[in-house]
Amino acid sequence: MKTKTLKLLSVLQAFILVIGMCTFIAPMKADAAGLGVTTSASYQSGVYYQRACEAYSKYSDPRIRMVQVALSQKGYKGGTKSGDWAGNGGGGKQTEYGRFMGKNGMDWCASFVSWCAAAAGIPTNVIPRSALAGHWRSAGTGTYTPIWSNGYTTYNPYKPQVGDFCLYMPYCETCRKHYNAPSPSAHVVIVAAVAETQNANGSWTFTTIERGNNNTVESHKINTKSTRGSVGTCTCGKQSPAGTYSYVVQGFWRPNWSLVSGGNTGGNTSDVVEANVKLTVPTQSEYVAKEFVDYTNACMVTQITKPAGTTVSQCGIVLMDANGTVLKNYSENISNVGKNTTLFHSWYDINEEVGYTLKEGTTYKYKFFTVVDGVRYEGATRSFVTKGDAYYNVFFNANGGSCSTVSMQIKSGGYYGELPVPTRTGYEFIGWYTKQNDGMEITANTYFSGSSDVTIYARWTAEEKKTCTIGYDPHGGVGRMNTTVYEYGETVTVEDCQFTNSGKEFYTWVLYRSADEAFYTPKNGWHPFDVLEKNKYGLEAFDPGESLIVNEEFMEGCDRETMFYFVAVWQDAEQEEEYEEEYEESYEEQEEVVIKLYIDNPRMRVNRTTMDIDSQGTAPCIINGRTMIPIRALIEAMGGTVSWNGTLRQVTLTLDGKTLYLRIGENYAFDQNNTYALDSAPVLTNGRTLLPVRAVVEYFGGSVSWNSSARCVTINYRK
Repeated sequence: MKTKTLKLLSVLQAFILVIGMCTFIAPMKADAAGLGVTTSASYQSGVYYQRACEAYSKYSDPRIRMVQVALSQKGYKGGTKSGDWAGNGGGGKQTEYGRFMGKNGMDWCASFVSWCAAAAGIPTNVIPRSALAGHWRSAGTGTYTPIWSNGYTTYNPYKPQVGDFCLYMPYCETCRKHYNAPSPSAHVVIVAAVAETQNANGSWTFTTIERGNNNTVESHKINTKSTRGSVGTCTCGKQSPAGTYSYVVQGFWRPNWSLVSGGNTGGNTSDVVEANVKLTVPTQSEYVAKEFVDYTNACMVTQITKPAGTTVSQCGIVLMDANGTVLKNYSENISNVGKNTTLFHSWYDINEEVGYTLKEGTTYKYKFFTVVDGVRYEGATRSFVTKGDAYYNVFFNANGGSCSTVSMQIKSGGYYGELPVPTRTGYEFIGWYTKQNDGMEITANTYFSGSSDVTIYARWTAEEKKTCTIGYDPHGGVGRMNTTVYEYGETVTVEDCQFTNSGKEFYTWVLYRSADEAFYTPKNGWHPFDVLEKNKYGLEAFDPGESLIVNEEFMEGCDRETMFYFVAVWQDAEQEEEYEEEYEESYEEQEEVVIKLYIDNPRMRVNRTTMDIDSQGTAPCIINGRTMIPIRALIEAMGGTVSWNGTLRQVTLTLDGKTLYLRIGENYAFDQNNTYALDSAPVLTNGRTLLPVRAVVEYFGGSVSWNSSARCVTINYRK
């Protein structure tokens, strides 16, 4: 905006303004305030009480009223000691919010937000009273939405709403852990305003009203991904010299506004004092004349009105394309707008000030914004069309593939120019065409004479697919040997035995490949358990129902001509009974449980019994490279119990006198004495809790092994 000349009001307008200002600052009678809290005489004699009364009487929507009451307290300064918070501090340093809570030594910030809700007349069945910052995370009268999970690697792009409670947690960026996990939140604030446009990194910018620095009620602007100042020294020991942890947005708690009459339950309010600050189209001829639209440049002007006594710190403009995608977000700090000025203008030359060159014949959108008393206010979205030839959008449909470029603009009467190259696994890109299955090919030199937006489609030709052949060998049995060709990426499920062998029982399948030097031949007198996992040639054993994936690892050291066989292993029927008795006797002595679970398979094997994991078909899966197991079936198979707390979203595991607690979405577990880091947070799938298998099993003294070919997890647990 450079150093812009302010267009002041006429003498008559100024006279009317003075009268309005006098009315604005007139004190409100206490008996007309209607505040929902009992206030002290000393507080009633101050300006903050008058402001709270005015905010209460001005807004009927309880959500907006609470935010306005909170904003009215900006600048209120309380004591610095815990004893001051309850309003009994010396030297006049008293905090009305702590006096309202009637507690010393509690959280200043939590007392403040509770007071604002109570003062706005919101009942406790909507917003409970609490002097603990972390209280609202599990409060049953609202919904808590976490922003981060999986060890602060998975981000939730939740857009906060005005009236939400934002919860913060001290967080160390070096060790990537909560400083005081798993304790609850350490700071709570009220969301006073939210930007309408999402930031490029997926975050949302919002404005808070809170107990800030120097024990003063302040307003701050932050986004959902950024951190706030250093607040203490981290004990992780990974920093040299010792570093500090910072506040990070932990999540948002939204009250159930439908429980209170007049509550606004939907939509977002980015400007909660819209009636006080307005960004509108200029009406004065001097500023209307400043606007122009050219071939590759334009100048846009807005008129801004604000209350007297407020401070403007920033103005700017957001430039967007016709679809609303942000092209430039330009802002500048402002110091030349007087505190008592109520009307001024802001304008920007898109080329010279915003630093963006426009295209001819193109539609653009834009909106102005300003920051008044720390709160951002935005005007309506407007549009203009530059002079010159018309431009249209070309949309790219990857037709089964992916393309980093979604669209581009093209001039009517010009050539397409350079086009993006899409990708598709297993296919070769041929070119772009006007139709999905036929049509005309589009190249960089294709002439465009259209008068509307167009979509062009990628054309593909399939590459030669990698395959391998897998068969079943009776190995002395009777039956037809069959073979099947599998493509890369396909899952092979081991079949039940399809052969018979006189006087013998089928024991297991052993995987053999023709590239191996020696063929598997069982020797007389071999104990069948000697070949459970591998025989003397190192070949893997598989039971019916197990699965494996055809991939590079499976084909390691082989070419496409290699044949793979599941070779039947037989044993005498009488021997089988002896082995069963021997196994049962050995098992009773050792009291060892062997559990096998297979990825994406809803059945598991406990010792020698195959069973469903549960009635819902829940199966183990891999999430972010970590194996996640249905925990109830596993713990109960090991002889333990599982319980669930829906309010806390917490699962409790009890086994052999030990108890472990885990919470959905949290990357830690804890018992009565310690906290344990998890490499993957628990998740809920179809009402079933999935947990990282290794951390849980090893905590209870078991062991875990992984067979990548079979995609099988084996758990050994000795009671």
